[in-house]
Amino acid sequence: MTEPSTARPVALITGAARGQGRAHAESFAARGHDLVLLDACAQVAPTSYPPATREQLDETRQACEVAGSRVVATAVDLRDGPAVRTAIDDAMAQFGRLDVIVSNAGVSFFRPFLELTDDDWDSMIGNNLTTAQRVLSAAVPHVVRGGRGGSIVLTASVAGVKVIPYESHYVASKHGLIGLMRTLAVELAPYGIRVNAIAPGGVATAMAEGSDLGAVFDDEQRSATFMASFSPLLPPHMATPAEVAGVVAFLCSDAARAITGHVVPIDFGVTAR
Repeated sequence: MTEPSTARPVALITGAARGQGRAHAESFAARGHDLVLLDACAQVAPTSYPPATREQLDETRQACEVAGSRVVATAVDLRDGPAVRTAIDDAMAQFGRLDVIVSNAGVSFFRPFLELTDDDWDSMIGNNLTTAQRVLSAAVPHVVRGGRGGSIVLTASVAGVKVIPYESHYVASKHGLIGLMRTLAVELAPYGIRVNAIAPGGVATAMAEGSDLGAVFDDEQRSATFMASFSPLLPPHMATPAEVAGVVAFLCSDAARAITGHVVPIDFGVTAR
């Protein structure tokens, strides 16, 4: 039986309830895409900021529908492979195609390595790296079957290309994402699928604005070590989610058809030296 198909391109975005994910969703809606939006909408890690909610995911869906997109929005634990596969397969039964994947979901919390627990490690790797594997394993075959090529963007971090002290678990997860991206860029090239990553620095979202820096800044030496890892070339300030979404939209456009296997920094020059 042939799946129904839409002439409109379809983008899948994770972590879509708020922040960067919502900005990506609204950006692709404005560019004429239908959307598959996924978010855990639950407490999945010991973060100091609150988790996204189902209400926020619905707000993203409604904003994209007002822009003219058809939207399937699902709250799902992105670490749960079978649940993720079901959510994506159900959406594909409606849309019949997939062109863009933005693997954006992730968490952040500080832990000096000497205080890092096994649960801390498992939570970070599970929510930042395993989630990407689960989503890509379920979604990429739909892009391949479409035979039209496509674009995948993974949200890494400056922590994926340099050291950020007191975040060894976060650094490991983001380095892992970049390794995954580079491998998929090679494996998926024969299908015309481009795979890249972005490496934001600070972004004005609930994650950055609600992070508890007490584990770092309550100690003068730790504070100095942490701040030494950030030396921007431009005046230090936060990028907006819309600025990040603009870079991702470019990477998924025909204007970037020659770009694959690369990490694009959005960091005011922090990783330029």
